[in-house]
Amino acid sequence: MKNTFLLILLLIAGSVVGALIASATGGVESLSWLSYSKEIAISPFTVNLVIASFTFGIDFSMSVAQVIFLVIAVAVYPKLKKVIA
Repeated sequence: MKNTFLLILLLIAGSVVGALIASATGGVESLSWLSYSKEIAISPFTVNLVIASFTFGIDFSMSVAQVIFLVIAVAVYPKLKKVIA
């Protein structure tokens, strides 16, 4: 359980740091490739059941910097797992 929590924490941290790096390097000409991202989305749609209304949709975007930091997080995980265990 502790190892799963560590992996999830590392993946979240890698994603957040990657997003920060991507937004910071967006204006720098030589590093702008880090902010390149693609988006996958399902447009929101509504289901109306008279007494309740539900809206569903998803928007997923991942930049190059986020992918790099996620790979780093996965590579660091086994070393941290040994230290913590």
